[in-house]
Amino acid sequence: MKKSNFVALILGTVGCVFFALGMCMCLIQEWGVSRQGIVCGAAGLVVLLAGLLIWRKMEGKAPIVVSVAARIAINTFRSR
Repeated sequence: MKKSNFVALILGTVGCVFFALGMCMCLIQEWGVSRQGIVCGAAGLVVLLAGLLIWRKMEGKAPIVVSVAARIAINTFRSR
């Protein structure tokens, strides 16, 4: 197993666990920890995004480029 794949495996697992735990915290109302669940889920998404960026860097791939059409679509939905 290559080092980049192992790092992606670890970061992906940690990110998914945080995201899943955060979603459970938000959706199970008996726990009463919705705000903490949102923070935990957001932290999971950040770890997953960081894992993607780190994996691409370790594999020597080019950075992800967002096209002009995608930027226009994002701005269109953001203004609503």
